[in-house]
Amino acid sequence: MTDDANKLLPRILVVDDSVVERNLFVHMVAKWGYPVEFAASGQEAIQLVERHRFQLVLADWQMPGMQGTELCVALRQLDLGQYTYIILMSAQNDEEFLIKALDAGADDVLTKPVDGNELEARLQSAVRRIELQARLARKTNELAHAHDVIAHDLRAVSGLQRSFLPEAQSPFQGLNYQWLSVPSKYVSGDHLQVFELQRDVYGFYLLDVSGHGIPAAVKSMQLVQMFADRSATSIVFEGRLGSDGQRLVSRPRDVVARLNRLFQQTESDLSYFTMIYGVFNTANRQVSLCQAGHPSPLLLSAGKPANVLGRGGYPVGLFDFDDFEDIELTLGNEDALILYSDGVTEVLSASSEAFGEKRLLDFVNQQSSQGRWSDLPERIQMRVQHWGGSVIEQKGFEDDVSILMLAPRPGVLDQRDVVDADRQVPELVFRLQEIQANVPSSLPAKAGKSIVIVDDSRSFLRIFEAMLHSWGYTVHSAKNGHEALALIEKHQPDFVLTDWDMPGMSGIELCEQVRAQKQNAYTYIIMITGYASRDDLLNSLRVGADDFMTKPVNPSELKVRLKTAERIADLHTGLERRHTELSQLYEALQRDMREVSRIQRALLPKSKQYPWPFAIQTIYQPQGYVCGKQMGLLETQANEHGFFMLNMAGQDTATALQTMALARWFSMARATRVLFPVEETSSKIRRYLASPEQVLAQLSSISPSLKDEPPQFDLLYGLINLDQGTLLVAGIGDWAMVMAQPGFAPAFLGTNGEPGQALGVGQVIYQA
Repeated sequence: MTDDANKLLPRILVVDDSVVERNLFVHMVAKWGYPVEFAASGQEAIQLVERHRFQLVLADWQMPGMQGTELCVALRQLDLGQYTYIILMSAQNDEEFLIKALDAGADDVLTKPVDGNELEARLQSAVRRIELQARLARKTNELAHAHDVIAHDLRAVSGLQRSFLPEAQSPFQGLNYQWLSVPSKYVSGDHLQVFELQRDVYGFYLLDVSGHGIPAAVKSMQLVQMFADRSATSIVFEGRLGSDGQRLVSRPRDVVARLNRLFQQTESDLSYFTMIYGVFNTANRQVSLCQAGHPSPLLLSAGKPANVLGRGGYPVGLFDFDDFEDIELTLGNEDALILYSDGVTEVLSASSEAFGEKRLLDFVNQQSSQGRWSDLPERIQMRVQHWGGSVIEQKGFEDDVSILMLAPRPGVLDQRDVVDADRQVPELVFRLQEIQANVPSSLPAKAGKSIVIVDDSRSFLRIFEAMLHSWGYTVHSAKNGHEALALIEKHQPDFVLTDWDMPGMSGIELCEQVRAQKQNAYTYIIMITGYASRDDLLNSLRVGADDFMTKPVNPSELKVRLKTAERIADLHTGLERRHTELSQLYEALQRDMREVSRIQRALLPKSKQYPWPFAIQTIYQPQGYVCGKQMGLLETQANEHGFFMLNMAGQDTATALQTMALARWFSMARATRVLFPVEETSSKIRRYLASPEQVLAQLSSISPSLKDEPPQFDLLYGLINLDQGTLLVAGIGDWAMVMAQPGFAPAFLGTNGEPGQALGVGQVIYQA
């Protein structure tokens, strides 16, 4: 029993009221290497099992106070979080007692006086089952923990995304809205927002990045960052002032055209996005909006059918021309505008029929005719959830669902106190993701257990086929071991019922071959024979059989033995199913994280040889998939290069998304104008380094999340001019650099060029 000295055997609890027999069994199992404790009664045994979670219980049947069968029933009712294997011992050896014991919950029964070899073989069989369960449970728990780590990370991303959604109640005079955002996963490629451009003028958008999950959320966050930008280089304003001295608000089609140029598909990024961007002037209720490949918005007017606006347009980033159009309209006093993502119309029914635009239009018209405007986004969500049925109930939406409804008058959209976290991320979104916390250790048994029966006797097969069919089993019959192996491989049965003595391949050889295949580890094997010696049968347990019976087989005994087998098989099936579901979910999360890692790496400068005397090499080694660090190289003009290194505290995905969004801004031409402005007094194009204070002010206007004092990020940026032989470097936060020049020892440069000092905020640390 102790071939592997390092093998950790399960603890055994011996339960017997006889001191002599108790000591005998304790000594016997301890000799085989098992940790062992004992109890003198059933009540004491229950307390010990509850306290110490024994996996094996060896109990006498006849005890005062509580019989062994009563102990079995009591133990099966305990919620132990694991399976406890119970072997009952009794001087009775009749079939009636055997059936009663197994029916009470015992896994095996031994006849007293107990044969040591048989007990050892039975324990080995039990240990094999326990180890299989423990191994799978351990893998599942490790998987659940790994999934939990990513899930916790993604919850932070979800929180970050939600922080950029509109306020629950409109803070704008003359503009009211309701909205709903339901990600298909933890995070969303959809986003919507309503924001102030200038007095009485507001921008709004609803965008949908192709794909789902974290990769789509990366681009979504980059777009959110751009629309939050109120700096001089913002995409929503023109680069000049109007006659009133205010910045000119860009037309929606011009904003979309700029985005189209900025987000053209590349070899490393084939994603695109659809959107509606609009401008609403509350003074005259004029709306101008651009539709870029997005579902057509709906215009609701009191007493009229909804009007479908727009002709579709084409997605942003898909084509390299900017032929976008604006839709102009004026909202009436009782009008409202509905924007939605295609996740609404693409919800499939049980028969795989899409909800579709016509059903949405019909539903909106029906609700409108009944005056139900105040909670229309929620009503639409409930309608499509009902259309999707049990699939949405169990797994959530296949695609992100977003709805934005706008109206000029408060009475049209009555604000209610229903807007909360559930509105943004309903519980159904997380139901599948949190499977590791909600799935019990033993799931319900699957319907219709299957059995392969193997015997060279046709009459035996015929009789047992009929009997097992009548008990509800799916039966596959084989006349020999070779046929049985083929059937087992094809049908993956729950149980194998095999004869011992067969021509060509014996039952024990069949058992060995079945166990040699990993996928058959949980198949429950019962050996049946009328000829084999007891030693042979014990040997069958050692090579992988789970139980044995002798011919002629008592149908009642077989029925309860199969019931016992089902109990054990259901436990393994439940664990296996849980493990499979978690594996699929974890692999999906890993795929998403690998894609985000690829996207982040694609933003890095490439190590390559430039024309002499300039070259670049980069090292980027995040601890996990992603990190809060990013760097970039900008060619400002011939023989001149700008560079930056950005560091935000944290290794989580939410930090990485913010870093990537900011790095995207840094890599654009408009960022070059901020970091490296041109000297206006020079006749030549000559750039200088913007002061850290100026850069920090610009960054604060680009993203509200960067306004913290002190800044919650570090930035090193510089300018190398090869013609002039100059290097300018400045920093925000804590930064340092090493200078290595031919003929000089490497120097660590800190604030004001003093070695070993930390950099201060807003310091130019090196100028050559």
